[in-house]
Amino acid sequence: MKKNIKIIALTVLILLSFTIVKSQNRDLTVKLTNPLKAGKLNVELFNGSIKIVGYSGKEVMISADGPYYPGKGNQKPVKDTSKKVSDFVSQENNLVKIKVEQPLIMNFVIKVPRNFSLVIKVLTAGDVDVEKVDGDHEVSGISGNITLSNISGSVLANNVRGNIKVDFNPVKMDAPLALSSVLGTINLSLPANVKANVKLQTDFSEIHSDFYIDEGTPGQKSKNIIRRTIGKINGGGSEIFIKTVGGNIYLRKRK
Repeated sequence: MKKNIKIIALTVLILLSFTIVKSQNRDLTVKLTNPLKAGKLNVELFNGSIKIVGYSGKEVMISADGPYYPGKGNQKPVKDTSKKVSDFVSQENNLVKIKVEQPLIMNFVIKVPRNFSLVIKVLTAGDVDVEKVDGDHEVSGISGNITLSNISGSVLANNVRGNIKVDFNPVKMDAPLALSSVLGTINLSLPANVKANVKLQTDFSEIHSDFYIDEGTPGQKSKNIIRRTIGKINGGGSEIFIKTVGGNIYLRKRK
């Protein structure tokens, strides 16, 4: 009899452990309405970091940490275990939306199909990191860095109290690009053969360029501090606008 009670107790503990693991699972897979067409991801966070990686699949795979309520004073944030990832996510006609409102803090790691457009907003604090995604991208942040690596398409990015780093892959670039930052450095890497019309402006800092801009000497070789320049790279082409207040601008040839 005692042996049977022990077996039953052990079974209950095992079942409970599986229940706990399941309740702590913060992953979600989102199927698109039409997996054969390009999609779009729209994320709006009050506070938190986002990492997005393009891959060869046809679904959006979301992993989340949180949500947390901010701690009072010096106390640590408190996790809200009553909410699931699905509470913040919706999908309709290949548009995936994630919205986490004040005062919740939530961090995401997301995998999207390679051909995907992004609209990312962080309203208070948190880094945005994007890799290997091709599409039309809009990213805005406050008190965090924005990093876009090995991407293609158009980019509109603005930041306050944070750096912006954008690295375009070697494919032909023929879409507009606009980057702006306050109290942050902007670092843009482009294929060496890119054709572009550029307008670069920085207040209180400097412009450094690996490219020859046909209106003057590359910033890094100039004896004078260059803070504004308008010109063409490789004969001109797509429009590139970069502006900073209190940060340097670096225009680099992609290696």
